[in-house]
Amino acid sequence: MKLTPAEELALRKIERQELQFQKWKKILVVECVVMVAVGVWFMNLLGDIPENYKESLEMQAVIYSAAIPMLYFFCGMTGYLIGMTLKNWKGNPERVLILGILKRSQAYESEPADGDNVG
Repeated sequence: MKLTPAEELALRKIERQELQFQKWKKILVVECVVMVAVGVWFMNLLGDIPENYKESLEMQAVIYSAAIPMLYFFCGMTGYLIGMTLKNWKGNPERVLILGILKRSQAYESEPADGDNVG
């Protein structure tokens, strides 16, 4: 199976992305832990708002209306990052399968088949 130059370029790009993720996965785990810690700290900070602004209910409402959507977005992004990291820990299954099939087909392509030598 002969690949076109565009297909070879795409194949090299996929291989490079997979190798890059394997190099960076431990850093991603550290980033996930830091993001969870920041989220917990921010939730704790939001819990202290009623004590800090006892006499100003309007200020509490303004702070909560700005902070809660950001907190939900931050938690969603953290969850996505954790899920992506765990799912691809050993490599993206689809990409690993595609790379394996292409490498094996190219390796067997160079070897002559048994039926070709029949004379």
